[in-house]
Amino acid sequence: MEGLYFNIDKNGLLTSNQYINLTQCENLEDLKLQLSSTDYGNFLSDVATQLSTSIIQEKASKKLQDEFRYIREQAVEPLRTFLDYITCGYMIDNASLVISGAIHHRNLEDILERTNPLGWFETLPALKSAEDIKGVLDILKESPLAKFITQSNLDDAEILDDLNIEIVRNRLYKAYLEDFYLFTKNELSDPDSTILPELLQFEADRRVINITTNSLDSGLSSEEKLNLFPRFGNLYDFSKDLSECDNAERIREIVEYVGEYKVFFDGSTGKSIEDHFYEREMNLCRDAFTQQFTFSTIWAWLRSKEQEVRNITWIAEYLEHSLAILTCTSSDKVSNNSTRSPLGNQWDQRTNGALETRVKDHLLPTRRQRGEMERQWDVLDEEVHEVVQLELGTVQRSGRIVITNCRSWFRIDQFRRVTIQPQHEQIAKLITTDSSVMV
Repeated sequence: MEGLYFNIDKNGLLTSNQYINLTQCENLEDLKLQLSSTDYGNFLSDVATQLSTSIIQEKASKKLQDEFRYIREQAVEPLRTFLDYITCGYMIDNASLVISGAIHHRNLEDILERTNPLGWFETLPALKSAEDIKGVLDILKESPLAKFITQSNLDDAEILDDLNIEIVRNRLYKAYLEDFYLFTKNELSDPDSTILPELLQFEADRRVINITTNSLDSGLSSEEKLNLFPRFGNLYDFSKDLSECDNAERIREIVEYVGEYKVFFDGSTGKSIEDHFYEREMNLCRDAFTQQFTFSTIWAWLRSKEQEVRNITWIAEYLEHSLAILTCTSSDKVSNNSTRSPLGNQWDQRTNGALETRVKDHLLPTRRQRGEMERQWDVLDEEVHEVVQLELGTVQRSGRIVITNCRSWFRIDQFRRVTIQPQHEQIAKLITTDSSVMV
């Protein structure tokens, strides 16, 4: 099986030339046609309705999930246990999603549709009825996550709110990663016991940096943060210092002690921390593919395919929403904002009319029109960036949305904080393969 996924499925990943073809598509039907000549084949053939980004993402994800299930069904020990460990990460995310939906009174069916099928377990729907952390833990003790409950030392007296849900999720992840790490070190033979711990060390470091960065204004104490950090990884020796950080500059100073993370806070590259993580992860996967007779091949294949689905989704989203997606389209909304932009009427005179028309028409511009708009608005990038920052507080959607008029992306992290990154590169240069990452 390992030989199968070394020799075939790595070649089944989209190539740079195929990505270039995808970025030259004019609409979603073109995208479907281009994907049909790849390993995705006719995965959209049963779609009777009009194509949308959500449908493409759903079908691409389902294809990946079916392939993973096939591997899991054919696996024997210790590969079977290794694959079970992988699914536990999805289970933790699913549990967090259901609990969060419950406290915000979301429809259970809608929530379950958003869960990852690879992380399904029988007691997952029952989490909606939990009234406090103790109820959550009692239900999770009847799931494959039971052994991580004991290791995480959670306080069952806490009430259910967004912050405590994140604390539960991160403590479970900590226990999960530590247990997974020990399994790869003690239960597997070389080269697995060498390669897989390195991959998990990266996962641990990613969690440490994300938790430290996202919790700056959360009110968590140093001790509480430290309890969320996995006790291994390249940043383990700096855990205490990171838990005491109160600003991004101090985090940067500490993280830079680890060579491979030195560029993560270098703003000159135009990349966010998340983008650097994606790039680092794909580089590790590329290296893992060079090994033979190791489970790391399957890990690398899964992570690469997940990134591939994200890339396809971003391209589809760009094609479907290539016009500006902003919460403000009129000068009134900007001028009435309590924190008025120093641009004043510059926004009204130079961008508002064109932007409002484009949002209303919501038509996909041709390549020539896109090029003309980019040239016309080149000098406005930084100015529009300022105004957009003022208005993003009302955005509810998580993830990435392209804002074409100022070529920016915005994200909402787990603590509902918004970050914006201006883009100045063509989309064809922003796609992740096994050696580059979409920004």
